[in-house]
Amino acid sequence: MSIDDTSAQAIDPYVQAAYPITGWQWSWSAIEGSDSDRRMKMDGTQHKEFLYKKPGEYQVTLTVTNALGRKSEVYVLPFTVLRDENPAVVFYPYSSQISREDAVTFVDDAVSTDYDTITTERIEVYYDVNGDETYSEWIDTISGPLTQYKPAASRLGKYRIKITVEEDFGQETFPEFITEADKRRTTKQFEFIVDNYIPYNDIYTDIPAVRPQIDAYFMADKNLAQSKIDYLKSSTVTINNGLRREGADPQVNVWDMHTYTYSQPGSTTYNTGQSYPPAKYYWCSSGGYCGTLDRQSVTDNGTNVDFGYDATKPMSDSHGATSSCSSSGFVAAGSSPETAKCPSSVYYSSGGYSGTLSQSSYDYSSQGVYDSKGNYLGFNWVRYYTYSGTVTKTWTETYHVYDWRWVPNYYGYYTGTLYKDIRQPFTNPFTRTTSQKYIIYISDNIINELPDFNRVKGISDAKIILVGSPPITGQSSPADFIENKGQPIEELTQSVIDTISSQFAATAAQTVLVNETFNLLTEETDPELDPIVLQQMQYVHDEHFYDNPTGHASFALTAFDPTKYTAESLKTSFAFPGEYRIFRRVKDQPSTDPKFAKYSYYSNDAETIVRVHRKPIAEAELDWTYDVNCSCYRTTWVDKSYDLDHNVSDPVNKGIVERKIRYQFSGEWYYRIPDELAPGSYRLEYTVKDIEGVWSDPFVMTFTLSPAPPPQLKGNLKAEDGAFTLAGGVPAGENLVAHKLWTRYPSSVNLELLMSVSGNYIRKVVPYYTGTKSGSDIEWSDVNTGIPATTPDGSYIYRIQANAANGTKANLDFPVKVLTPIQLTPEIRTSYGVSDTATVGQPMTVAATTTEYAHQVTVIAFKGQPFQKSLTLSGTVTSTAGTGSKEWSVSFTPQKPIADGVYTFEWTARTPNGNVEIKTMSVKIVNNTAPTGDFTVFTYDGKDASMPIFEGDTAHIRSLNLADAERDSLVVRYEVFDPSGTKRLDDSATVAYPYAATGPDMALPTGTVAVGTWTVKQTISDGKAPAVTRTRTFMVRALGIQGVVKHTEAWEANRLRYNEKHPDAQRPADWFWAGEAFVLEATVTESGTSWTKPVSVVAAATPQLRKALSAVPASPLWKGVLGSGDAGGPLNELPEGAYSFVFTVTYSNGVVKTSTVTIRLRDNIDDYVQVHRVQ
Repeated sequence: MSIDDTSAQAIDPYVQAAYPITGWQWSWSAIEGSDSDRRMKMDGTQHKEFLYKKPGEYQVTLTVTNALGRKSEVYVLPFTVLRDENPAVVFYPYSSQISREDAVTFVDDAVSTDYDTITTERIEVYYDVNGDETYSEWIDTISGPLTQYKPAASRLGKYRIKITVEEDFGQETFPEFITEADKRRTTKQFEFIVDNYIPYNDIYTDIPAVRPQIDAYFMADKNLAQSKIDYLKSSTVTINNGLRREGADPQVNVWDMHTYTYSQPGSTTYNTGQSYPPAKYYWCSSGGYCGTLDRQSVTDNGTNVDFGYDATKPMSDSHGATSSCSSSGFVAAGSSPETAKCPSSVYYSSGGYSGTLSQSSYDYSSQGVYDSKGNYLGFNWVRYYTYSGTVTKTWTETYHVYDWRWVPNYYGYYTGTLYKDIRQPFTNPFTRTTSQKYIIYISDNIINELPDFNRVKGISDAKIILVGSPPITGQSSPADFIENKGQPIEELTQSVIDTISSQFAATAAQTVLVNETFNLLTEETDPELDPIVLQQMQYVHDEHFYDNPTGHASFALTAFDPTKYTAESLKTSFAFPGEYRIFRRVKDQPSTDPKFAKYSYYSNDAETIVRVHRKPIAEAELDWTYDVNCSCYRTTWVDKSYDLDHNVSDPVNKGIVERKIRYQFSGEWYYRIPDELAPGSYRLEYTVKDIEGVWSDPFVMTFTLSPAPPPQLKGNLKAEDGAFTLAGGVPAGENLVAHKLWTRYPSSVNLELLMSVSGNYIRKVVPYYTGTKSGSDIEWSDVNTGIPATTPDGSYIYRIQANAANGTKANLDFPVKVLTPIQLTPEIRTSYGVSDTATVGQPMTVAATTTEYAHQVTVIAFKGQPFQKSLTLSGTVTSTAGTGSKEWSVSFTPQKPIADGVYTFEWTARTPNGNVEIKTMSVKIVNNTAPTGDFTVFTYDGKDASMPIFEGDTAHIRSLNLADAERDSLVVRYEVFDPSGTKRLDDSATVAYPYAATGPDMALPTGTVAVGTWTVKQTISDGKAPAVTRTRTFMVRALGIQGVVKHTEAWEANRLRYNEKHPDAQRPADWFWAGEAFVLEATVTESGTSWTKPVSVVAAATPQLRKALSAVPASPLWKGVLGSGDAGGPLNELPEGAYSFVFTVTYSNGVVKTSTVTIRLRDNIDDYVQVHRVQ
């Protein structure tokens, strides 16, 4: 910096010429900082060159003395030395995870924001050789700028790239005063990982799989959560490996579409001349950093300037003047004298003075003239006049009118923060012609960069996968859509991998028979040629893949488990049917250093499928009708064939797709299905083919058709009530149903139904058909037969028999189990409900429940006591479903004298078929009555239990109407449960007669745990009778506050007007101009009749931006306006940025609730006024 004395410019030139400046007195001082940091290069009386080593506020003063010894006023010049800022450096990677085949690409943007010169960009690379993130091994130093780097050794692990940017002063300086410490430098660093691609392996039975080329381009929406963006950028190899695990040959790229704003301290000087510098100054430095800076100080380096002018004025001067006039002549003797004389006045003009002089005196003299002879000739005369008077001189005089004024020359010194936006540029990611291309746009909502998305979509035929909220599908038609419901980015990314991999070709499968031999083949490669050190396999057997499984393979799992791989073992056959998923994986070893063992990865889980099935089973049944007209059999062959692998899932065809038949009669083979056969002996062979194309072994049947045909019979037997089965047991008294009854006989036939072959329990004859008859066929109606109630439990044979007119018979036998349950359950009921305690003199009900089959229940009360009593219970059937239900009861009152104690009651239940069930119960007998009582829950007013209850209130629980006939001391217990069911209070108190109201006071918690339905359980016990319990609930309501920050009406109108004029640069409602007043409003909870009320509401964003709000009468609204007066300073000097107003309400019960509203200050009211005025 330099300072020159310009005093002469402020001094009158005439004075300066006459009395020049001869002395100069300078002084220096620091307003902020220390003047010891000043270094002088030149220290002359009128010119000084200097620098300061540190920023601060300083001033220099000057007093000058002229040749007369007069001193000037002191000239004070304050000035600001701004900070020399470090270089602004943006240094970060586009992707922080790369493979050994790739280079890490990054942003390297180093500039000086104060116009200094970047002299050095030194980039150093360090390797985490110990795997402990110490980065102790230096491996490279490079001069920047640089945009990508690939480690030469391609070692796996973590790397750190460190950049050091140094600058030199961009202005003149004094090198002799500059040390190394004075120079500015910035250091930035980032880490990246060189990771390992997993190896690839394949397992197959015929031909190897073809790995599809997949190019996946992830577009991270600009508004995607930063943590999700960071994951994508740091996981490109991880995602690549995820696709490799699915069998793909992938390339993965990520475009981070977010715009990052970097900040840098900035300062500058703004010379505004005679205008006072504004409070804020928008300034852009070199390197593209811009921002609105705040005025730190102002210097007026002005001077006094003569604004005078030259003027004229008339001048005059008068003084006395004299003049004279004389005349002379000769008068001859005898002649009259001359009369000529001077005038009475004369005009005077001399030296610029003029005027008329008047005659002031007169003098006359004469002298005679004689000749030589003395003769008088005449006389000579002289007349002399004098004149006097005042003469005047007039002229115009030019003079200077001085007008000395102070002319300011302002310098504003500004500091603040500068900003620069940086966004990753687009690079076409698709380089492989034949690859399957995917564009994956990931958003937390919609596509917020639609032009960029359409640009990328337009350069290829890539399939689109959209990840976001459902409206995103309206912006572009995706091939696939994955809804982002807030799940972790790892889960979303895996969903993308699953979506892409689902479009690969299905896993190859081979079908073989049980125990059939096959071959398994393998293949493995590593993209980085790492050695393969481990091969493992896993077999997963789904024995239910086909119908009718026979077992699970002992060496196989039931489901794939990545933790259950075992050493490689290639099977060649399988003994159990089902689907076998055969997995194989290998593991590479990119480094033998144990510290980097974590980079040894398993390959993809290669899979092949072997489906093991069984041959179909051929079966046939001869269905015939005897034709008396031809004495032959009309035959129909009923196919009973099935494939055990499909007969359940395919009930119509049972897995059979083709059939072949032949039969032999009298030594000749016939290859057709016969429809008429003569009596005689036959051999039949039948084969079928299943869905898998395998033929069965032949079914061989030999049969003889008799000349006298027997009846044919079909039928089935079941319990009428579906709750019972023949094998599980049918109770005596239930019905059996013979159904699906069918006979075929050319003449008359009847049916006979018997239980036990001799029919001693059931015997019923149906003499003629009761259904429908068609030719020789009869479809019989169902036949019901009841099992007599007296039938003892046991196993029986139930026979359905067809009796033909020619004496031949056909029968069907069914095993039937008779099982008649009782299921006796005893019970004692008193006025307090079901209990094992009864009171002498108080009635009780002796009860029981059984199945519907019991026909008698008796009870011996006080069994074994002299006063035992037999009771017979009355029963009522309450249900007939299944085993049914029957309620039994009798009223009984124990009479005195019976001592307190525990006694045995014995219940006996019987059925008509002789079944008996006995149950005993211990019953406590007391000579006492149970207590009674109730309770209430209230907060402020015990007479108003309906008053609303809020979180943080104190709940008062009080007993009501406690009573006990024996006036025993009572234990009153209260258990309080919160809405989640958690017990919050367990309080007991002993109350003696007379019984006062008792109960605890409970301070309710605050927050979500408090809000909801609470339950209070009261238990009253006298220690003798059964305890009495009552339960009540009460609702706890939430307290809260909802704040809002609004514009004043005028500034809201300004905002709307601004948006109309700037449709492409809208200001949302939460953007404020610095200088606006804030309209603060809060809505609090209306508490109704409760005495819990809000007592204060305060809104604060900073200690200065704080305002206590006032309640609006008869409303839940509180309001206030925060202006400059409240903030203690002008609001238009607030820095730009986000401000969070926290609204805090305090309720009378001590509960404090908050609501946070974030607004943003953007621009200044002065800017708006200026812009509006220009427009």
